[in-house]
Amino acid sequence: MSDLFSRIVCGVDGSEAGREAVAQARRLATGESDVVAVSVSETQLAMHAGMMARKAAAQIDADARAALEEVAAEGVELRLVHGRVDD
Repeated sequence: MSDLFSRIVCGVDGSEAGREAVAQARRLATGESDVVAVSVSETQLAMHAGMMARKAAAQIDADARAALEEVAAEGVELRLVHGRVDD
């Protein structure tokens, strides 16, 4: 197997572009490829919500999880990461 497509990682955020990235990755994958969909839960952004920060953090996390659920398919590993996208 070529190492070129041995591991394919796609960032997903609930957008059509993210869903299409995973669809394309599945097409490129061989039977031995690892396809990984990653969504980042940036709960630190909730601090800008003041008194509603706890609720905002829960919503941010739920949105990141929902983005992964949208692309869940056989052969796709789902990964939720907490932190900043740019770290």
